[in-house]
Formats: sequence, C-alpha cells, structure tokens
Amino acid sequence: MSIRDSRTGQPIAGAERLNRRKQSSDTATICHQTYRGPRLIGVDLKKPSPKETSEKSPSATIVNLAEVPGVDCPCGIARRAFADRDDFPGTVHLTSIHVDARTHYHREHTEVYVILKCDEDAAIELDGELFPVSPLTSILIPPNVRHRAVGKMEVVILSLPDFDPADEHFD
Repeated sequence: MSIRDSRTGQPIAGAERLNRRKQSSDTATICHQTYRGPRLIGVDLKKPSPKETSEKSPSATIVNLAEVPGVDCPCGIARRAFADRDDFPGTVHLTSIHVDARTHYHREHTEVYVILKCDEDAAIELDGELFPVSPLTSILIPPNVRHRAVGKMEVVILSLPDFDPADEHFD
C-alpha cells in the first residue's frame, strides 16, 4: 500500500518506510521521533457508504482514566478502560509504576507503553537490557518479551487484545 497526502492524493516520497514493519515478532520497538509530514491516509481507506454501515452504530465512550478504580498489577496500580466494549479490540490503562515493578511477559498480548511522566533516570527493561525513557517515549512490546519499568513513572498502556490478568507470566 502506498502512502499518500490526504489533501492532494499524491504519493509521499520516502514515506513508505513509515508503513513497513521490519521488526521481528519478538523484538520491542522504542520510538523517540515524531513524523512531522502531511497527514497520511492509506490508499485502501475510504469513508463507508450508508449501505455499508449498520443502522445502529456503536456510541462513543468517554472515560476519565484518573477516575477508574485502580487494581494492583506487577508494575504498580493500573486503571483499565474499555474492556466492556465488544467493538474495540483492546484495553487502555493508566498505570502508576512503582520503583519495584516485577519482570513479566505475556504470551498473547501486545502492549504499547506511552510514558507520560517519569523519574529522570527511568528506564524500561526488555529481555534483560535497559533502555532509558523520558516523557512521550513509546515502546511496542510484542508477546513473550520479558519487560519491566525501572523507576517511578506514569504510563498509558494499550493492550491488544483485551487485557487478561491470566496472561501475566513470571519466570
């Protein structure tokens, strides 16, 4: 699929690399860069016609994650939203990570961490290797990657599929 400028419909030179996934399935990806080019759309994307949409569309849901009750997790306290939505393939968590987060992995879940705030010396440990993080760092963690946060931080975690505590595993 080529990537095109949403205003002109013209292919964007060099943007193909943004659409490629060259990471192996057992490698986490850390992103520190921001793409500042034109808004992108895929060629295959189109607005559905009225015939293609059901008569009753799901309604939007607004959740203040700070108001969701927290539950203990290997990292600290997680506030999880959208598990009740059959039309959304995952869950979103606001997680307050303590200094003593436990190394764990998931056999089924892929997680994306977005660091909101953190200690100056905070890091993420991925399969035993430490990587420094700072606010707005994002980390894609595929299944079977052992991981833990090091240092205090607040993160948003997108878990795909819906989070299941039975898929938290420890060595």
